[in-house]
Amino acid sequence: MTQASDRSRRADAARERAAELDAALLVTNASDIAWLTGLHSSNAAVCVTSDQIVLSTDARYADAVEADAADQLRVGRAVVDEVLTNVTGPVAIDIDAVNVATLNALDDREVVQVEGLLRDARAVKSPTEIDALRQACQLSVDALEQLIGAFDPTASEVVIARQLELFMGSLGAQDRAFETIVASGPNSAVPHHSPTQRVIEAGDLLKIDFGAMVDAYHADCTRTFVFGSASGWQQEIHEIVDEAAASARAAVRPGIRASELDAIARDVIAQAGYAENFGHGLGHGVGMDIHEFPILTAAEPAELRTGMVITIEPGIYLPGRGGVRIEDTVLVTQTGCEVLTEFPRELQTIG
Repeated sequence: MTQASDRSRRADAARERAAELDAALLVTNASDIAWLTGLHSSNAAVCVTSDQIVLSTDARYADAVEADAADQLRVGRAVVDEVLTNVTGPVAIDIDAVNVATLNALDDREVVQVEGLLRDARAVKSPTEIDALRQACQLSVDALEQLIGAFDPTASEVVIARQLELFMGSLGAQDRAFETIVASGPNSAVPHHSPTQRVIEAGDLLKIDFGAMVDAYHADCTRTFVFGSASGWQQEIHEIVDEAAASARAAVRPGIRASELDAIARDVIAQAGYAENFGHGLGHGVGMDIHEFPILTAAEPAELRTGMVITIEPGIYLPGRGGVRIEDTVLVTQTGCEVLTEFPRELQTIG
């Protein structure tokens, strides 16, 4: 699929969404705008009707707009007012992506509030998107391999995080996909720990959650290591998490509900006696945003579809002691899934 045909497919999906809601779409979410038009801007808006797409941004970004980005481009600072010029009738907005100024601009209009204007359309990736995600994931695990091969046991969590990001950049990443998590010892029991100046010590678990960005698409991967010899409890929780992750990956298929997949991994951990130590969802969609639809939780009824890209990331966290998470980004295929972040999952010893 060429970039032009991919852009055309996205435009058709947006027009179909406008027709479905019987309203003009006012797109203000930056990732939705980038997905639809190719424009990455901090000040832009798009209006989609059943027959036209209008893009507005300010003069700073006008030169970055590609020729086929929209049917019409309007340049000005009041981007919402610009795209709604000549639009009558209901306007649909994403309730998670509007500010007070936008609501004020819609004060005299009929407003249709929805969650995620383009959420469903973005959930299934095109071949172009899958290629970018595949590259981001491969680059990420290549960088992790370099980090482990050159591991410095005297480095702090912050330094290890920056080293990994440097490896990703040297391999061609556009950016890191999110703030790299490097958590050692008791810090590894914090699911989203921010790296500190703590230096890894003998017997520590080392949890690394990271990813590269390629062509605006994000990778997401977590592996847990041990510095020195692993103790019995470390081996135990790692084996349980590994089994939970493997069970969930094996169950991925079109038609399975997100809640079912969460339950499969959660049951493995619960049966081992650690139900209270797995407090987050199993995973999430990933693409132009690091967290996209669907979110894999016990409460999410959405069914997986071929072409979705999701994470599988169960964990066990023991406060004050340490924690384990094993995470992969996977592509939902017609018969199961393809793991995009292939890297050894056993409890590797480093240092």
